Amino acid sequence: MLNNKLFLIGAGPGDPELLTLKALRLLNFVDVVFFDNLVDRRILNYIDNPEVETIFSGKGIGESFKQDSINVNILKALKAGKNVARLKGGDPLIFARGIEEASIAIDNGFEVEIVPGLTTAFSAAAINKKTLTLRDMTDSITLATGHDLNSEKFEFWIHALKTNQVLILYMALRNIVTITDKLKEELGKDFPISAIYKASLIDQKIIDSDLENIAQELINQKFESPVIFYLGKNINYLLKNKKKSILQEQISKQKYTNLVSQQKQSNQQ
Repeated sequence: MLNNKLFLIGAGPGDPELLTLKALRLLNFVDVVFFDNLVDRRILNYIDNPEVETIFSGKGIGESFKQDSINVNILKALKAGKNVARLKGGDPLIFARGIEEASIAIDNGFEVEIVPGLTTAFSAAAINKKTLTLRDMTDSITLATGHDLNSEKFEFWIHALKTNQVLILYMALRNIVTITDKLKEELGKDFPISAIYKASLIDQKIIDSDLENIAQELINQKFESPVIFYLGKNINYLLKNKKKSILQEQISKQKYTNLVSQQKQSNQQ
């Protein structure tokens, strides 16, 4: 193995304060940082070392790089003797093609260190009080992408959702109409689904809806990528209980007010 390394670093869901301490330390140690489209640019402000070069290497709307080109640029920097950071949104191994980039480096004799990031699916759920697991009710979670759809995939998803499990979909916005129409056939139009856009950021948006209405609501609110979808009978369990608690508190206050009023009337008599 050669002395310099590739560091695959997860940036978390977006909010710069959710970056790990190890990620922050390494971003100030390396010679060059290749960052992707899902990394909030404010994270780069945490790089205090003026000698660190930052290079955009993302995919999406506007300037975009193909994966082969990104791999070539990473390898070129490594062969020049540089320590390289590949900074990716969420966790570098969850639908982020981190394995491909790591393999290129390893195949060429370079050591790779993987630095986990807060997985967007779980972080966005926590921030927005989505229930992913629930004792005696929901004991498994499926992470999937919303492309390359086929009957086997739908069959697996439907079985999971019918048994109170949670399905989280990445990169599903383009096919959401196809997905919801197919799921409605087996799960019914009222089945819960939530969509979160730009999770954890200031301009985050969230829609809590059902299979019948989610597609139109996405259009109405002008959602665009990146969006993550949550499906499951219990995903809003905590929010429902919160509403129940507020309602119960209001009822209790009203009962107390009525009781005081009755006592005052009784004393006057």
